Amino acid sequence: MKKFIAILIHVVLLRVMLQAGDGYWVERASIPESRSQHAAVVVDGTVYLTGGRTAGPAMMATRSQLWAYHPDTDEWFTNLPDMPEPREDHVMVATGDTLWVFGGRNHNTMVTSVVYWIVGAPAWQEAGEMPLPREGMGATTYGGKIYLVGGKASHAMWASPVSRVDEFDPQTWQWTVSDTLQQARVGFAWAAHGDTVLCAGGRFLDPLASVERRIDGNAWEAAPQLNGPRSDGAAVFFEGNFVLLGGVGSEGQSGNNLVFDGTSWQTFEPNLLPRYEETAVVVDNAILVMGGRNGNQLLASTEQYIILTASAEEPELPAEMVLMQAYPNPFNGSLRVAITLDERVYSVHVVDVYNLQGQRVHSYAVQAGGGSVLTMRIQGADLGATGVYLMVLRYQTSDGTQHQLLHKLTYLK
Repeated sequence: MKKFIAILIHVVLLRVMLQAGDGYWVERASIPESRSQHAAVVVDGTVYLTGGRTAGPAMMATRSQLWAYHPDTDEWFTNLPDMPEPREDHVMVATGDTLWVFGGRNHNTMVTSVVYWIVGAPAWQEAGEMPLPREGMGATTYGGKIYLVGGKASHAMWASPVSRVDEFDPQTWQWTVSDTLQQARVGFAWAAHGDTVLCAGGRFLDPLASVERRIDGNAWEAAPQLNGPRSDGAAVFFEGNFVLLGGVGSEGQSGNNLVFDGTSWQTFEPNLLPRYEETAVVVDNAILVMGGRNGNQLLASTEQYIILTASAEEPELPAEMVLMQAYPNPFNGSLRVAITLDERVYSVHVVDVYNLQGQRVHSYAVQAGGGSVLTMRIQGADLGATGVYLMVLRYQTSDGTQHQLLHKLTYLK
């Protein structure tokens, strides 16, 4: 039996309904080849991605490529120099215009070399060896130094993670043992913002729910735990908050994302396609998630989370309740929409559908008046690609003024 999803939306007339901070995931250009356990950084608005694991014979699945993604044109570029050797489950950080890559493994062999690439250079260069082999670690920069956090020193299944934090000076290539985590962990989500580094979940032998952070170079301290164990996700700091994306929980792959505001964990808009072993960055005030796995399937898909901001305030009329029915939403064929119009609505003539880049993809001519129910059908074929769209209902009230109402649609092709 078909079940209508009834959503009561509190409409303030003459105002767009989106609030600042709302956002949605959209599809972007796929990476050139499916990848998991890869690494990415941003330099001057360009995303650089290295290594990772792809499909194929296990001993030949680890990759050495360097690719670049330009968000403004939604294009990937592959004509960049490969790293000297393949690696997966490694880390990469940027200092100025230099990309630094540490550790990881080539299939089952741990990689201890440190390599760097100056943007625009014809080749990578080597910068010595790590004092401790590592995979599944975290990395961050602070005070001109690079820090490697946790991970495992061996790829053996039952090898224990380490708690050690190593400091690397990119000027002298010298290493120092900095401090230790409270909990040894591998495969955790980590991100840094300003003077704060946060590590969430991961594994010791079993998956972990614990979270710890270091502020202003001080000792690591416990932070509020996750609501359950989670490993192999990605994380970014976005709008000042720590956003944990995907991963694997105690009952398998996690389909939800989380956000931590410094005091508590809340849910965050889920990805269009759940994933783990992905990588994520923030560029141009948007989150970009690339590759990973969905179940046993390696992914090449890229998703972008975009914040939508409210339009300027207009003179306010009394609030009204509007009953909006949509079935099914998300949808992959067509969507039936029914909107009950208030008596003060004089007429409705057009309904437009926009993608999240602000481009109008289709318009529907309609005719309805106040006190009636406007019924229409949105066809997926009219929209194009899978993603989130905004349906914009424009109407006129009896005093002759124009207004609009927005509603989110999710199309799964």
